Amino acid sequence: MKDELFRNHDIKHFCFDAQVAAVFDDMLERSIPFYAPLLSLVSDFVLRLLPSGALLVDLGSSTGNLLLQIAQKARAKGQEIRLVGVDNSPDMLQRARLKADALGADVSFVCADMLDYAFGQADCFVCNYTLQFIAPQHRPDVLKKIYDSLNPHGILIFSEKIHTTHQALNEAFVEQYHDYKHAQGYSLGEIAKKREALENVLVPNTHEQNLALLRGAGFRTTQILFAWVNFQTIVAIKEE
Repeated sequence: MKDELFRNHDIKHFCFDAQVAAVFDDMLERSIPFYAPLLSLVSDFVLRLLPSGALLVDLGSSTGNLLLQIAQKARAKGQEIRLVGVDNSPDMLQRARLKADALGADVSFVCADMLDYAFGQADCFVCNYTLQFIAPQHRPDVLKKIYDSLNPHGILIFSEKIHTTHQALNEAFVEQYHDYKHAQGYSLGEIAKKREALENVLVPNTHEQNLALLRGAGFRTTQILFAWVNFQTIVAIKEE
């Protein structure tokens, strides 16, 4: 379904409810630059790095797009990988389960708040555009919990929208991103209304803040996997 939420509705506070879930896949495709290539890159990357039988947990898995792509690629390669998606939106998970059933994908989905959920030990965590929706004061604890739950040599793949403290550069980032969204068919009014609805809901860090959070959690090896203007994906490895 096409995302016309901010054309047809007056939404003051963005949340992941049923009306957002209904259009979320289209919203992702048109709001996150290079969304489809990024999913392909991340799915390829985890299958290159993870051993057979590994456990991957997607925190904030929404409608399950990444997990389903990994499941399909692993099946085609004959690679065994256990997949778990964690999300606190029942509406998102309902759609994820329907898609998994339709594809015959062996993926488990858990409805839980990642602040409270006991992760258990895993070989990989993915946190794509999730931490930015968590209150900044809780982010260090979440990343520390991820680090502690990773097996030795486990990986975290971490995508975020970022900002910079350089005012002119940040304004250029924002303008470039708005131009991108406008080119995807969003009106200027829709862009402005969504930005207002996300105010104080999506709170981006700087690149330096994200690296500091990763170091504070215990990660010593980090590398940018993908970047486009104010969007960034980092891979971090637990070296022990």
